[in-house]
Amino acid sequence: MTMTAFKKTALATDTLDYTMEHIGPVKANEYLDTIVKNRRVKPYHVTALAEQMTLGLWNVTGETIKFDRHGHMIDGEHRMLAVVKSGVTIQTIVVRGLEQKSQLYVDTTAARRSAGDVFQFAEVPNAQLAAAVMRWVVAYEHGEWGRFSFQKRGPVVLLDRYREDADVIQECIRLTGHQRLSPPGMLGALYFVLAQSDLERARSFMQLLVKGTDLSADHPIYVVRERLILNAQAGAGKRKIRKAPPMEQCAWIVRTWNAMLTGRSVRVMKWTLGLDKFPEILTSDMARCLSGR
Repeated sequence: MTMTAFKKTALATDTLDYTMEHIGPVKANEYLDTIVKNRRVKPYHVTALAEQMTLGLWNVTGETIKFDRHGHMIDGEHRMLAVVKSGVTIQTIVVRGLEQKSQLYVDTTAARRSAGDVFQFAEVPNAQLAAAVMRWVVAYEHGEWGRFSFQKRGPVVLLDRYREDADVIQECIRLTGHQRLSPPGMLGALYFVLAQSDLERARSFMQLLVKGTDLSADHPIYVVRERLILNAQAGAGKRKIRKAPPMEQCAWIVRTWNAMLTGRSVRVMKWTLGLDKFPEILTSDMARCLSGR
């Protein structure tokens, strides 16, 4: 029996019609025009779905576009808006003939899968950590470091990017994934970014940062380690210290990396999210130019 011919009785007197359809921007707009009422549109979710479609990462999952018995679309608005935004034609199942009250129960029974869940299904080692690292890596590659928040992206987008550098990401996780100085997702991503220009130097830098072995009090890494340790203790006991968010911690470490490359000292770790421009991450070649070597 084909999908287009398949029918299933939902209630004693109602019949649901299921069809497998190819939906492009024109048809998506037609479906959007049938909406009578729906929840508020989340633009970030539309963008995330559109990105997934554009990258060719959209697949038939069994989820449906739903219409009530009067022909009004009651579920699928974000997906249809994403089709229009991306200009991509997708294949999906469409079900028609639902009771209007069915809209009340859409998306209320299933637990949403996180990026970590998707990585685990894909049998990625250290799945939760890998997903956290990739969220930061992809945000960096889209110029989002230094912002209050990142653009939300679909887990399969993060997974697809992870597969391009899986071995390197796993090395980053092995070194940074179990330390308690900073969020491991952020620190692992920073290690990955630094390693793109100089793997050995980045590895040495991160080892000193994580382990803190044989550092003098005037060493730049000693200074940032002490600041990170103090930050980790913020709010504990009677110490009323403002806890810096991960992006500020990232900026401190980048400043330390830059100081190490240029041979400069660092005495104070100060960078404020929302006030200061995120520091440019220097490469070895850039550092030589700046130091006049």
